[in-house]
Amino acid sequence: MKEAADSSAWQLPSTSLRSHRCAPILWLPFSLCLECALETRVCDLQKGVKNCGPCSSSTTYPVKDGEHSLDSSSGFERRVLHALLENPFVPMRSLRGVFPAATEYYKEDTVLEMLIHVASNVSAIVASPWAEMEAHKSVAAVIVVLNCHEYEPCQAISALKLIFQRYFSGCTCRCIVLDPTAEAQAAMSQHVFLPAHSYSPAEDVARYLLTEIALSIVQQVNVHIVSISASVENMATAKRPTTENAGMINGAGEVLTARVVNSRLTKKRGDLLLRVGALDAALLAYHESLPEADALWCSATLESLASLRYLQTAPLLDFTTAVEGIFSSLESDAMAWNEDMNTTLNQLEIIVENVRMDQRKATSLLKHSLPASSLNRRLPKEVEEPLSTHTENFRRQVAIIRRFFGEDNTEVVGICVEDASKNARGAFKEILHVSFVELQIYLQEALQQLRSVPGSVLGLQEREATIQLKRTELFAEEGDKKKFLESLTVLKTAAKNAPVSMQRDLRWRIPYLSSLCGCWRKAIFNVVEAAVSEQQANAHGASVFSCCVRVEWPAYLFH
Repeated sequence: MKEAADSSAWQLPSTSLRSHRCAPILWLPFSLCLECALETRVCDLQKGVKNCGPCSSSTTYPVKDGEHSLDSSSGFERRVLHALLENPFVPMRSLRGVFPAATEYYKEDTVLEMLIHVASNVSAIVASPWAEMEAHKSVAAVIVVLNCHEYEPCQAISALKLIFQRYFSGCTCRCIVLDPTAEAQAAMSQHVFLPAHSYSPAEDVARYLLTEIALSIVQQVNVHIVSISASVENMATAKRPTTENAGMINGAGEVLTARVVNSRLTKKRGDLLLRVGALDAALLAYHESLPEADALWCSATLESLASLRYLQTAPLLDFTTAVEGIFSSLESDAMAWNEDMNTTLNQLEIIVENVRMDQRKATSLLKHSLPASSLNRRLPKEVEEPLSTHTENFRRQVAIIRRFFGEDNTEVVGICVEDASKNARGAFKEILHVSFVELQIYLQEALQQLRSVPGSVLGLQEREATIQLKRTELFAEEGDKKKFLESLTVLKTAAKNAPVSMQRDLRWRIPYLSSLCGCWRKAIFNVVEAAVSEQQANAHGASVFSCCVRVEWPAYLFH
């Protein structure tokens, strides 16, 4: 399948920023489902867990429960999960049928990306406290694999129906039923329970499952976008002047004016548009939401804007290798002009110009949405002006290269082409650098907004650590070793009081980021540090293995 083969083009290194566009998927081991279905567990969960749908904001955790591992799962389940993790993308063109007949936000060349989290205990099914504010923190779908060779099928299906109805009524729920009996097939709800057989290739099952989930998710996203748009429009056209100041009480007990409600709905609409790849429409929604946003929501929106701008810059990142190749060839003595070079240069010019136009649009919108923000002072000076300068320089150098290789050219190529190639490569690197600077500015402002939020709000330290992680990832991706190491120190300090799950995730991620930035010795140090920490938690072997798998160690480090 061509879409599957091309999926690597959609995998960008900055996973934290990229996650804003993802549809979060919760993978439930069946043993965990059985635990949840026990009568005593149901009673505990009834008191502490609300639905994990898109609008849930439960923050109460159930009582302490046991850990569940995939080690006890069947080989079939592990293979299906591995196939999903290997290729979690569904091309939007294959989902066109679930979009409205005429819509301005359908983008054929985008993808829907799934972010799969494997639940290890009952607490993992509790909705994030930020699910109300950020779509990528909610649960979009739930996946279970039921092996009929290991459990009594009809009883197992009944337990799953209870779990899906009680805790995931607002989500897309799918269960792969392996080798179902005739009685089990009669009890299986259509669309929710999908039959599979032992002889079926896991990759085919995973692709079918992913498409089924994607169709349902996009359908729900469309419904929510239409609903939110209608609500916002109704508020805007309301003739009663008292609606501007009338108070509403949300689930957290906040009294909100109609304008604030409108702002938050618009931000949610932006999140959903980002998920389906409608970046221009999402950009407008985010900026429309900013004027009435409080500090916390403003910080979250700026993070989303950084994610959106990162995705808009993605084509530039994809061409870094091609740029090195073509300009290195032009600088060599054995250079030979060909049509492929001409095509690549044409694509580069288009991408560079699109990056400049997108940046100008984002800056222009920000002047209206946050006129008093420091962003309006920094972006023109640190991003817009240098980006225009480097873009013009890049175009001039490419024009020189083309002129010398033109059919009617009789001049000697030599030094001029070599200089133009060096200058063009330098200009491209500066364009790339300025693009990273813009993202860092958004995240820095998000931090400033977050630090102005009253300290009584729970979870602020975790949010600050998350923003610092995004900044660290960007420095690693850019290859700025000095700033990466400085940012890494700040990140570790910020994460000291973060939840244990986040600290463990960072221990696994930091070695990868260190290697991505080229700081190999730091990567080794971080692996050892992670191993010591995990040894104290009686998980030494698993941690070292996980870290080493994630980092491609150069052989010379061990000579």
